[in-house]
Amino acid sequence: MRVVGIIQARMGSARFPGKMLARLAGRPLLWHIITRMRMAVSLDDLVLATTSEIGDDILAMFAKGLGLAVIRGPEENVLQRFVMAAEARRADVVVRINGDAPLVDPLLTDKLVTALLHADADLASAPEGVPCFHDGVDVMSRRILDRMYREAGNDPVAREHVTGYLKRNPDFGTRVCIEVEHALLHESPRLSIDVPADLAFFEELYRRFEARPGHLDLRSVAGAFAAGRLVRDGTGG
Repeated sequence: MRVVGIIQARMGSARFPGKMLARLAGRPLLWHIITRMRMAVSLDDLVLATTSEIGDDILAMFAKGLGLAVIRGPEENVLQRFVMAAEARRADVVVRINGDAPLVDPLLTDKLVTALLHADADLASAPEGVPCFHDGVDVMSRRILDRMYREAGNDPVAREHVTGYLKRNPDFGTRVCIEVEHALLHESPRLSIDVPADLAFFEELYRRFEARPGHLDLRSVAGAFAAGRLVRDGTGG
């Protein structure tokens, strides 16, 4: 079974244009995503799925410079980009990776992939209603991705959010739930970068934990939030 991580990213964010190459702890945001996900032992391949817009040429060049394959498709149809990437890279299992979530975790990714493969399921996740301190990774089967494209390809949630459609339609395919490790068993704040203030928040996290670029420990951050030593605006407790 070939497991392919697909990073979803583009430069044309309305609220934070160019954020994918904005610097966090001295490195571009996309570099952080690539670096962290290359630590996931379950991934056989890692690819960038971006748009065919000219503004994303620089993003494609950056990813290729780091040795990633790049698949480019329509800006307004993320689902189609994922299908294109899965086909081009011969994926049996697809790991959807948000390009704007700098704490994507390789260990949790491996756990989700292992659970999905063991159960031969279509989606792996934390149990419904159980908190999990994480953001930015979803694991699904290739067959459910292709089925979604065939049967729900015009649904706006499927086109824009891909796995968001599966979460809204729990009977569409089979799913398996993991046991969330104790260190991550906490409510999670938003852990993505949507506006410049979010970038400043993550800069503060890197400063507080004195972490090397790409190596900010998710479990340490989760513990600090759970103990009230951190709040979402980064000012601390």
